[in-house]
Amino acid sequence: GKLVNEIQNDRIISLSEDTLIYLKKGTEGYRSGYMAIDGKSLMEATFSEAKDFEDGLAIVNASENYEIKFGVINKKGEFVIPAKYPLITSLGSGLFAVLEIQEYTFNTTYLRKALFDKTGKQLTDFKFYDLEKMKNGLIYATDDKTTFLIDQNGREVVDFPKVKGIGSIKPSGDLYKVEVDNYLYYYDQKGKVLWQSDNTIQLENGIVIKTNTFRPDRCIFIEYPEISGLPQGEVQEKINKTLKKKFTGDHQASKKDGDAYTETIETQFSADVKKDLLIVRLSGYYYPIGAAHGQPYKEDIHLNIGSGSFYSLKDLFKKGSRYKETVGAIIKQKINRFNKEEGGHIFSEDIGNWDESTGFTVKKDALHIYFSPYAIAPYAAGFPEFSIPYKDIMNIIDTEGEFWTSFERGAEEQPEKAENTISPDERAKIEEALKGYEVSMIEAINKNDFAIVEPWLYTDSSLYDSQKKLVQSLNRQGIKEKLQGYKIEDIRSNEIGSAYRVYVTETVAIQYPGKDYVTKTFNWVYSVKDAYEKNRYQLTYIDKWDKK
Repeated sequence: GKLVNEIQNDRIISLSEDTLIYLKKGTEGYRSGYMAIDGKSLMEATFSEAKDFEDGLAIVNASENYEIKFGVINKKGEFVIPAKYPLITSLGSGLFAVLEIQEYTFNTTYLRKALFDKTGKQLTDFKFYDLEKMKNGLIYATDDKTTFLIDQNGREVVDFPKVKGIGSIKPSGDLYKVEVDNYLYYYDQKGKVLWQSDNTIQLENGIVIKTNTFRPDRCIFIEYPEISGLPQGEVQEKINKTLKKKFTGDHQASKKDGDAYTETIETQFSADVKKDLLIVRLSGYYYPIGAAHGQPYKEDIHLNIGSGSFYSLKDLFKKGSRYKETVGAIIKQKINRFNKEEGGHIFSEDIGNWDESTGFTVKKDALHIYFSPYAIAPYAAGFPEFSIPYKDIMNIIDTEGEFWTSFERGAEEQPEKAENTISPDERAKIEEALKGYEVSMIEAINKNDFAIVEPWLYTDSSLYDSQKKLVQSLNRQGIKEKLQGYKIEDIRSNEIGSAYRVYVTETVAIQYPGKDYVTKTFNWVYSVKDAYEKNRYQLTYIDKWDKK
């Protein structure tokens, strides 16, 4: 506890190996430098970024303006690895992962790396995408299609196989835990598989769906279904060929600009069977590298496991029924009501030739029509979805057709509450989002750190902005809080099905400066939506709930 030295400086940000990193404000913002703990300057504040020293070496960004030029220096300020690379990360023990130089570096995730040692010697070519050193001294690495082990000299460990797929290898006791392309394996030290996850789906009537993987390179990853257990072999073969084509399409290789990838595509599926109707949901995410965000996509594929028929929406209706006009009018009515009651921003005049630009799925009580992001609403609206009860369109449905008779339905007279049906998976994700928000919001307030609750708030939402201001405001007032408990009273889908209203009762103990905690109860309605790119639900809006 004895004061060693008092340093007069704008800002000290780190201490490592008896060396301080300090910031100094200049004409172009703050720059970083190094000094000894007695305050003596070791290196002037000329770096746009400086990392801690480790084993006598530190990573710095020596760029000017907005360039990126990373290198590695010793304590004399001499460059061991010249400052010219897009990014350098330390692997420990004097090893560094160095990214190759590209003309454009929109996203360093998709640039290749080479292994360098503490003398600046390049041990390997630029051929790895992931490099991470493990506790046993080995390094796991990935290339375009596989995950494998290398030693500290960059040589491949020949006793351990290259595992097909992109992921990680971690020691687990005397074994290796390998996670690649959504599969989990355990290998022994000799590279023998002792256990692997079973990625099959068991459905009714003895139907089994195997998950197959299509990965032509690093940036295309597609999971597609293969069905077994159908009584007719020819029908089963026809279905599987069609499904594989729908999922893999014409994808042969990712697009590149020279050696650099320019886009990523990732596709998964889920499946459910309703009597003779199998519904396979294709869902994925397309990302042009360097963009602010990508584009989620999905399609529900409807097929008959008895006949092998694949259905389109028109197969549900009578020939000549003008179903487009009828269903389109219902969708517009729902949009107008939603915009009027909730201040929504759905553009009813833009639905256009909707059944050629939309997806659909049949559920027990209603037909669901959904639009892709941007089609009729802003990106933040996700997939606007409209529930059309069968009773409202029964006069145009082909009730004797193969599509209609292939699946189980509820009674023809459906209650209005059918539109609020929430699947167990959706409910679980919504409950997870509320729990994450409730707990982390209190912690964010008490620590004055909005980043704690940020993962549970949708970025382009009013709630994100208001809660960020609230954290700052309560901190200035010296207010602390304790979460006594909360209860989700009800969950309801909104009119277009792209978000949910969650009715919550909260009990919070609030401590004002110099006073004891006071317990208060609040009733709120939170709006929650699926943030597809985050693979979770996030909160977007809050309103008072007049609970009666």
